Amino acid sequence: MPLIYISINLNSIIMKKLSTIVISLLLVLMILPVVPVKSQNTKKFVLRTNEKNIAITTLKRCSDIISSRLKLYGITQFDVRVSEDNHQIELQLPGNSDFKSIEGFLTSRGDISFYETYDQGQISTMIRTDDKLFSLVSKESASKSSDPRVGCAETGKAADAEKYITTMAPVKNCMLLWGKETASGKCLFALKVTDSGTPLISREDIESATVKKGADMNDIRLQLKLKPAMKSVFAEATRNNLNKSIAIVIDGRVFSWPVVRSVIEKGEIEVTGSFTEGEVNYLPVIFNTEKLPVTLVLVK
Repeated sequence: MPLIYISINLNSIIMKKLSTIVISLLLVLMILPVVPVKSQNTKKFVLRTNEKNIAITTLKRCSDIISSRLKLYGITQFDVRVSEDNHQIELQLPGNSDFKSIEGFLTSRGDISFYETYDQGQISTMIRTDDKLFSLVSKESASKSSDPRVGCAETGKAADAEKYITTMAPVKNCMLLWGKETASGKCLFALKVTDSGTPLISREDIESATVKKGADMNDIRLQLKLKPAMKSVFAEATRNNLNKSIAIVIDGRVFSWPVVRSVIEKGEIEVTGSFTEGEVNYLPVIFNTEKLPVTLVLVK
């Protein structure tokens, strides 16, 4: 905000009063531009952790991280405070907030990783077609040969599939991981892992995450820049996975599985797709703030 200086000729007493006023105004301008949400038309949440004997300092750190995430997302009116008596975080937001989009990054630990994936032919080879798993998840959604989904299931059957997966013999260099849950259920993905179970890229390998918007309001892209040491690793991975998917995983759930269309040698990744603005902003908000030190659960 620009300051306008006015030169006037007054006696010393008046000048002292004006100095006091100017100092007061500057102090007001220095206050952070986060306006406490008004009491009317608001929504209140409570964030809790299942960890016992959690320190208040840890909850306060979580509170600061949540505040930073809300600001990065574009929400400027909110109240976040730690209830020391109840050992929980209380959050108050405007009633017109997009709660469905916000909920995810409020509780996300912030673990981000990239995995190479298996295609339909490889999945059929690794997992027998008469396996019970395919009676619990439907392959109808996997219409393309490059699709990394083993199948999808309604919420009830997905729970049964999760139990069954724990009894399956492990498949070498393969991890079965669920995607984010939707109203219709969720999908199961087949991801490639190293012998030690590690991903292709982890959060520590990413240098920056930003959002780029085109002239068309629907042209929203996620841009990621890798650290120099990972450029050759990712170039080789994209060379070996042309027209196949590389999955982006956040907190143990597949967030997106973009198809590789060209070899990426400079470590600059651009992810496109039918993202909403809320969805595409999700990863930069998580990446550009600290990881939460504990797991939080949102109580509405």
